[in-house]
Amino acid sequence: MSEDLIEKVRYEADITDIQAKLRTLADKQDGLVKETDGHVGKMRKSWGGLKSTLSGAGGWFAGIAGGMSLVALKNLADQGNKLDALDKKAQTVFSGSSLSGVQKWASGVAGSFGITTSEAVAMAAGMGDLFKPMGFTSDQAAAMSTQLGDLSGALSPHHGREHCDLARADGQGSG
Repeated sequence: MSEDLIEKVRYEADITDIQAKLRTLADKQDGLVKETDGHVGKMRKSWGGLKSTLSGAGGWFAGIAGGMSLVALKNLADQGNKLDALDKKAQTVFSGSSLSGVQKWASGVAGSFGITTSEAVAMAAGMGDLFKPMGFTSDQAAAMSTQLGDLSGALSPHHGREHCDLARADGQGSG
C-alpha cells in the first residue's frame, strides 16, 4: 500500500508541475496576443492612411491606367494588322504546296533564329517577292527563299549580325 501512496504522490506532483508549466505558457500566450493586437492596430492605422492617400490619387491612377490600356490596345491592333499583312503577302507570293513547304521550313528554323514562325515565313516571303517578278515560279521562289534563309542563319554568327539583317529583302540589310 505504501508503494501505491508513493505513486499517487508522484503522480500529483507531476500534474502540479505540468499545470504550473501550462499556466506559464498561457500567460506568455496572453502577452503575445496582446502584443500582436497592438501591431495589428498599428498596421490597420497605416493601411487606413495609405488607403485614403491612394483613394485621393485613384482618379489620377485610373486615368493613367486607362490611357496606357488604350495605347496597348492600339499597339496590339497594329501588330495584328502587320501580321495579317505579312500572312497575306506569303499567301500571294507562294502558292498552296510551296506555302506549306515554307511554313514547314519556318517552323524548323524559327527557334534557332530566335524569331517566331510567322516572322520566318515573312522573311521568306520578302525574298520570294523579289524572285517572282523575275519570272520564277512559286515553287522556285520558295526553294530559293528558304535556301537563302538557311544561308543567312549560317552567316550571321560570322559577321556579328542578326540573321534577318543578312536575309532582309527590303534593301536595308547588308552582308
